Amino acid sequence: MIHHHVGPILFAHIDPLTFHYIGMVISQFLTVSILAIILWKNRSLEERNISMIRFLRETNDKNIDLLKEQERIMGDLEDSRRMYQDIIEFLPDATFVVDNHDRVLTWNHAMDHLTGIKEGDILGKDQSVYSVPFYGKPHNMLINMVNSPTLDTIEGYNNLVQTGLSISADRYVSNLNQGRGAYLWSTASPLFDGQGNKIGAIQSLRDITHLKQTE
Repeated sequence: MIHHHVGPILFAHIDPLTFHYIGMVISQFLTVSILAIILWKNRSLEERNISMIRFLRETNDKNIDLLKEQERIMGDLEDSRRMYQDIIEFLPDATFVVDNHDRVLTWNHAMDHLTGIKEGDILGKDQSVYSVPFYGKPHNMLINMVNSPTLDTIEGYNNLVQTGLSISADRYVSNLNQGRGAYLWSTASPLFDGQGNKIGAIQSLRDITHLKQTE
């Protein structure tokens, strides 16, 4: 068709077969060029996609590594917590620990025996509850006075001694032993984390009634 209309004017010296061949070559060249451009663009997109997949895979691998590290840290923390609780539990003296909000975190077996209160019934309770077995009503204990500026502000105790941040003393507690009372020696100290921040306090108590009776 092109040859019939254009050929006689522009390509009069070219025979129809040659003109047809040239048209095929030009058509194929344009087709190949267009396909090359499309393939180049697809290749560029594919490389970007591969790069993105590689980035996502590396990010996912890093997240997996971070998750494993977090699990390891949590496991170490749980092991440390269990070890700390085991140490408190097997102390011969009645011992309990409170947090910065004065809530019981640990209450060992010796505290169960001394007060008659089980750990499960006292965990999370504050001074208004854990002091009742000793005094029959809410009352400050030595653990509540570890931040006192001087020993002069602490009343009701005998033989008060301050060693560093720890305070020790003894006193008679009338509500123990089913109302028969008992002399208790106590020591209390604040607790700090690795950065020096106060995270709670600990108090240990020992029944020294037999010693007082021999004096």
